[in-house]
Amino acid sequence: LSAEKPATGPKPSIVAHRGLLKHAPENTLANFRACLELRIGFEFDVRLSQDGVLVCIHDDTVDRTTNGRGAVNSLTVDDLRQLDAGGWFGSVFRGETIPTPREVFELIGPHAHHIAVIAVDLKDRDIEAELVRQAKASRVLGRLLFIGNAIDDPKVRRALRQADRQTQVACLAQTAKDLPAALADNDSNWAYLRFVPTREEVERIHAAGKRAFIAGPTVVGVERANWQAAMHAGVDAILTDFPLELADETRAAERSPDVQFDRLAKQYIDESPALSPIGATTLGDHRFDSAIEDISEAARQHERVFYQRFLGELAKVEKKSLSRENQVDYQLLTQQLRGDLWRLDVLQEWAWNPVAYTQLTGGAIYGLMAREFAPIEKRLMHVADRLEKLPKLYEQICGTLDAKRVPPIHAETAVKQNRGLISILDNMVKPQLDKLSKADRSRLEKAIATATDAVEQHQKWLEKELQPNAQGNFRIGAKLFDPKLEFSLGSKLSRPEIRDRAEFELRRVRVEMYSIARGVMLKADPKREGEAPAKPSSEQQQAVITAALEKAYAEIPARDGIVDFAKKSLELTTAFVRKHDLVTIPPDPLEIILMPEFQRGVAIAYCDSPGPLDVGQKTYYAVSPIPTDWTEKQVGSFLREYNFRSIHDLTIHEAMPGHFLQLAHSNRSPRRLRALLSSGTFVEGWGVYSEQLMSEEGFLDHDPLMRLIALKWYLRGVANSILDQAIHVDGMNREDAMKLMVHDTFQEEREAALKWIRAQLTSTQLSTYFVGYQEHRDLRTAAEKAWADKFTLKRYHDGTLSFGSPPVRFVKALLLDEPIPE
Repeated sequence: LSAEKPATGPKPSIVAHRGLLKHAPENTLANFRACLELRIGFEFDVRLSQDGVLVCIHDDTVDRTTNGRGAVNSLTVDDLRQLDAGGWFGSVFRGETIPTPREVFELIGPHAHHIAVIAVDLKDRDIEAELVRQAKASRVLGRLLFIGNAIDDPKVRRALRQADRQTQVACLAQTAKDLPAALADNDSNWAYLRFVPTREEVERIHAAGKRAFIAGPTVVGVERANWQAAMHAGVDAILTDFPLELADETRAAERSPDVQFDRLAKQYIDESPALSPIGATTLGDHRFDSAIEDISEAARQHERVFYQRFLGELAKVEKKSLSRENQVDYQLLTQQLRGDLWRLDVLQEWAWNPVAYTQLTGGAIYGLMAREFAPIEKRLMHVADRLEKLPKLYEQICGTLDAKRVPPIHAETAVKQNRGLISILDNMVKPQLDKLSKADRSRLEKAIATATDAVEQHQKWLEKELQPNAQGNFRIGAKLFDPKLEFSLGSKLSRPEIRDRAEFELRRVRVEMYSIARGVMLKADPKREGEAPAKPSSEQQQAVITAALEKAYAEIPARDGIVDFAKKSLELTTAFVRKHDLVTIPPDPLEIILMPEFQRGVAIAYCDSPGPLDVGQKTYYAVSPIPTDWTEKQVGSFLREYNFRSIHDLTIHEAMPGHFLQLAHSNRSPRRLRALLSSGTFVEGWGVYSEQLMSEEGFLDHDPLMRLIALKWYLRGVANSILDQAIHVDGMNREDAMKLMVHDTFQEEREAALKWIRAQLTSTQLSTYFVGYQEHRDLRTAAEKAWADKFTLKRYHDGTLSFGSPPVRFVKALLLDEPIPE
């Protein structure tokens, strides 16, 4: 047993209460021997004799279960051993004696690898250390779970854990209301339940790194309904007086679709991270921190077989018979596997996108250093492991990329990003060298030198070989764009439907912006009504909106002041969310940083949240600095776009109550598969929804310019979805793209120029903002209608965020109790 590894499968361990007490005398070696032969766990009781020896008996007297009389603690061990503990049950058991724990441990020893749980019920005080010592001596401590006095006495739990940190100890949760306290207990690694939990409650237990042991409603009778409910919930061990009958139930449950799917889902979670060690680190799975990606053809074939195998196994599961939650996860996993297989065999980005590799190599080290998930010495040694493997990875990259398929813009960006790894080494790794021993430091310094040389050699290859020969078309075309859009969005909206919605919103939002801008203009000077009529021409609409935006553009940060202002903005937005009680704010730490060099050139900012398996680790709100080679005019254009109010909007989107808050909720989802397979459309849609929410709720005291900026940013999302398909499918050129961004949606030239580059480097991701927002807005409208006067923003937001980050259509079904959509 391990406190760090939750349940290994859906089949719970059976724990026979005092052994097979319906078939043999309780708490006897004959009874326990039968359990072990049947490979069933059991529970036994431990008390002290008068002379301080540990013995196994339930009652505080010997009257009921032996041929003697008297209190256990009034009899010496020799007195107790003279008693017949079996004859009362049947003549065949005559001569059985009261055993000692040491005898029980020695009996368990040869069978320990077959038995998951042996429960030890402590009936006396101050026996913890001796019991642990005896169990360790017999090498069975890992199979024991201590209950009895331990479940409700923190001193007993602490004594057991002090005796050995590997000791398994349970803490009582009498009802569901007691569960949070049990999970917060630092000296237990099991929750002892006296109620039948829900699946979500057991998943909370597992998410806390603990296991679930149920007693009470499963013990005294043939409690088939309670057994089935406990198994469905996913408990890890069930205590019962009827272990043989329960074994029949577990065998039947093994054949249920939910159990089949749960097993597949767990297998996927366990096995898939090995396909991408660097990605595993990002997720928070640190089993592969010393490894690095293999991008050979053999590795791709291994991936292909992996995806096909899981799709084949999923096809055997009867989807319609799954629970509602599992129906959702089934579709998520199926879609993920199909998408991964399509990307591998059809999109083949591995052959033509060098930017993916610059981000991979940078991420290999950044992921190890950005968060304190392990001691710095251990992480630095994993850095050395990966740096030593980099030359081989670069060699594979050169052999994998086909210059004829590489678009020039991708090659150019890779050239700019490649040396970002060196900046990570300089800024994050080298300052930590003095934390290592002399030998470890020497090894890491050598690895840094080797990797630095490999980076420079790769830089030469990128500049001399790849970039001059790059001939690919960055436009992926409809045949690739449409299926990629479906896999990326997880939405039922088609490309034409998205375009129609976006163009409608473009017109509608400009009308709303004009109304606000007109009010700003006329408040400042009522005599200008002729310039801002109620029904403007397109030229008047453009001029009035632009004039109002100029007022916002006048308030800008210094060239190097964006990060500092973002910090102030975070304080303001957090205070507003808390004051208006919009949503529960998680306690996770958040830090605003300059964007690492290897990540620059695609987006101006991003939220770097910890992986779903690294709950509680720090989140980074990364902001890109202004490039040093920009002219003053370019800098001015950029700062106009990222004025004070725009930085507020950016902070709302990326941090509060946007990505940081949403992903912190998502990472707490007990549905581990769903946390891993998050929907970018849900995530980015929530970011856009947050912008509009804060504006609508009156952030900055209902400042009209703040509302105008919020709408302008929403227009960016609208424009993104149009650009995405227009560029990759319709052949939109730079001139038309710039007109859409600069004229139609009021973006500054620098922002639009960067977006043009981003739209060439990526495909379908730009659609997630608008599509996600549309779906979030539709969901809120549906909830307002369904809940009527019981609707509150906090109830809605907490409910929406409680399901992880699946596509919005699944959240709608779960939140409003509708049929699960296909």
